[in-house]
Amino acid sequence: MTKNKRLIYAGLIIGGILLAALALMKMTQKPSQETMETVSPELGSIQTVITSTATVQPQNRLEIKPPINGRIEQILVKEGETVKVGQILVWMSSTERAAL
Repeated sequence: MTKNKRLIYAGLIIGGILLAALALMKMTQKPSQETMETVSPELGSIQTVITSTATVQPQNRLEIKPPINGRIEQILVKEGETVKVGQILVWMSSTERAAL
């Protein structure tokens, strides 16, 4: 066999293999199931819920120490509430203050 005939046969064999591979790929390829759906816009609200666990730290921490010791009778403000200068925060027991 001459060199030209060998190249022709090799080209035919390689071409046949490529055609068989393409045919096999086409047969195993699943048809696309993409469908388009037309929807009308609706007016509504979007709700997003985020859940998390954490420790809440205060921005400002202030320790309040009265000039005298005593028992607290009534707390007039709640934790986290904004207070003003001079505002009464608690009522202390008058019996213990009198003893001092």
